[in-house]
Amino acid sequence: MTDTEHAQLETWKRRYYDSVEQAEARERRWAGMEELLRRTITRLSLAADGLDATLDRQLAELRNAIRDRADDLTLQQRIEAMSATLVRLDTDRASASRIPGPVESLQLLLEQTRFPRGNARRLKALHKQLDALEDAEAERAVDRVAALLNALLAVQPQQDAAPARGLRRWFGGRTRPDAAGEAGTPAPDPEAPAPQPEAKAGPAPGAAGHELLLQLLEQLGLPEAFDARIAALQQRLEENSDCDTLAALHEITDMVAEMRVQLQREKQEIEDFLQQLTDRLQDVDSFVKGAEGERQAAYEQGRELGDAVQAQVRGIESDVQDAQELSQLKQTVQARIDAIVEHVEQHRQAEAARNQAADARVQTLQQRLRDLEGETAELRERVRQQRSQALTDALTGIPNRLAWDERVQQEYARWKRFQTPLALLVWDVDNFKPINDEYGHKAGDKVLRVIAGLLADNIRETDFIARFGGEEFAMLVTGAGVGDVSRVAEKLRAAIEACGFHYRGQDVSITISCGIALFTDGDTVEAVFERADQALYRAKEQGRNRCVLAGAVDGG
Repeated sequence: MTDTEHAQLETWKRRYYDSVEQAEARERRWAGMEELLRRTITRLSLAADGLDATLDRQLAELRNAIRDRADDLTLQQRIEAMSATLVRLDTDRASASRIPGPVESLQLLLEQTRFPRGNARRLKALHKQLDALEDAEAERAVDRVAALLNALLAVQPQQDAAPARGLRRWFGGRTRPDAAGEAGTPAPDPEAPAPQPEAKAGPAPGAAGHELLLQLLEQLGLPEAFDARIAALQQRLEENSDCDTLAALHEITDMVAEMRVQLQREKQEIEDFLQQLTDRLQDVDSFVKGAEGERQAAYEQGRELGDAVQAQVRGIESDVQDAQELSQLKQTVQARIDAIVEHVEQHRQAEAARNQAADARVQTLQQRLRDLEGETAELRERVRQQRSQALTDALTGIPNRLAWDERVQQEYARWKRFQTPLALLVWDVDNFKPINDEYGHKAGDKVLRVIAGLLADNIRETDFIARFGGEEFAMLVTGAGVGDVSRVAEKLRAAIEACGFHYRGQDVSITISCGIALFTDGDTVEAVFERADQALYRAKEQGRNRCVLAGAVDGG
């Protein structure tokens, strides 16, 4: 063996012995670590005793296996069984203590509101659509929820006024670039340590649910009598992150129930009025029948008077012919004339009595008719006010979604008949959520009022603007071609951009985006709205603060 080969052999020997020594050292460390882990598991299992009967049994089995030096497979089986139990306990504990998310909050509201009969199929369909939503998508459904509530409030309520339960959804919501992630909040680090209970940083667990409830309150369109309660609830939801979401839901359902009671009361008042109207009409009918009877009686009495007078006249003629002496004739004629006078007087007295009775009945009937006219005018005014309220957005004062549904069908029918140009515009406030988050909901409400006022004040009387829901508005422009509609939209967009909005001394930038679509042959309202909505999407994607015509590549 050469020196080189001997040196290589020695090198390999040293490497072998070093590897054996390292393996033995690792084995000793592993054995020590295993012993430490066994002791740790045993102590932790003792600390967890008493939480759950199944877990206690599994922990005892695990301690026995560790004490008996059971093999790795047995330990693995015991630990996996215990882990499954711990997962179950964590799930149960989380379910019992967690704050429901936005979608679940809406589902709870659905389940706690009782609707009139005949809505089961619609509610079932809405519930399925809600089940398909994620929490981040729930905000877009609020306007449709409010539309459903307002539609159901318009239905005549049942006789019982029990608190409403349930409130299903009509969701065909859409998500725009502004809808989520608008504020630029970074995603949480999954490796970051869990915050301590007393820590105040970060959004409250129920913040999303509060936001959803605030939008729902804003769009419900409850009567003015509820304004104070709504304002108090809005303030609690805005200022108190610990506000109980379920309690707020119950309060909303209570207000809806009271609204139904009020509707029932108004329904009863209308029924009472109709009953009074029926009674008054019966009075009129009785008067007419009485007048006819009196007319017939007067006719009969007049005929009887005529017959009596004629009989007396014929008697006079006969007496004249048969009279032998003038004095006897005078007496006979005078007696017959007296009889005629008596008949005439009786007839006159009867006529006077009839006229007096008729005058009294006429005066009574006229007074009742005047009362009825007053009640009719009052009822007509109340109906007008209630209809106006039902068709007006409570926050902005412009027409609401219900008014939009009525008007768009009217304009669509007119367009189909006369084929005059008709355009549909969908507007959406840019970066609205950051405004709400930074300045508060009062600032957001003021923004919506300002924008609604600018849009309503700068269109023709023949055009129409409505708040479609949330920060979205819908508009109809009649009798204008593509160029004119685009110029109108651009003028409105520029007016809003230049409005110079201030809130508590701070300048707040406000812009709005618009999607435009024109009605063409074969169109439906839904198809045109979808095209306008897609154009609005493109306006958002292209940087916002612009108007995009459906089918065009770029906006104005």
